[in-house]
Amino acid sequence: MLSLMNQEASIEEINTYTVGERDTQLLLLRKQLFGSQLTGIASCPSCDEQLEFRLDCNKVQSSQKESREGTSMMRLSGLDVEFKLPTVADIATLDPQLSQRDNTAILLKRCIVAVKEDGVDLSVDAVPEEVLDRVTRRMGEIEPEADMRLGLSCPRCTHSWLVSIDIVSFLWQEIHAWASRILLEVHTIAAAYGWSESEILAMTTRRRDVYLGMIQS
Repeated sequence: MLSLMNQEASIEEINTYTVGERDTQLLLLRKQLFGSQLTGIASCPSCDEQLEFRLDCNKVQSSQKESREGTSMMRLSGLDVEFKLPTVADIATLDPQLSQRDNTAILLKRCIVAVKEDGVDLSVDAVPEEVLDRVTRRMGEIEPEADMRLGLSCPRCTHSWLVSIDIVSFLWQEIHAWASRILLEVHTIAAAYGWSESEILAMTTRRRDVYLGMIQS
């Protein structure tokens, strides 16, 4: 999707995007395709009430002031940790069949560039879990767009929580629904008038709607 949006960027270049950069670009693409208002459904984790929520893509802007290029350093529990932000290529290595914990470990091994204790190199496997947790939180602070969340409150039980906005899955679902609708429109018009798919798709949306209205009347 991003290569179609920015044809000057190669797949190799897109693979270097950080997750936040990817998601910000996908939000822009979503706005161009379907508008700025994103609507979804969430279940209250307390009472299972179904809530409809809306997200204005125009209000999702980068608040990042630090540089995302290169690596960052942290000193934690006597360890000097050098790390980079996860990229599209890093995310592509994750296995959906594995647990979140296992995938987090895989991602950290790719993103932690070096760990030293008194100048001596250490393996990532030897780093205490609390240090890894601090590094993970720091990544989120540097790039909050990589984990977009929306605060919701249930009108039924008043429970409040944060819902994650997975723009990748969300946009794919919207494109799939749009494509299915277009195919149904082509089928309906072609069956009524005998026109070819290319002729129907060449019409404007308004003109197709007029023909669909006459067919259904």
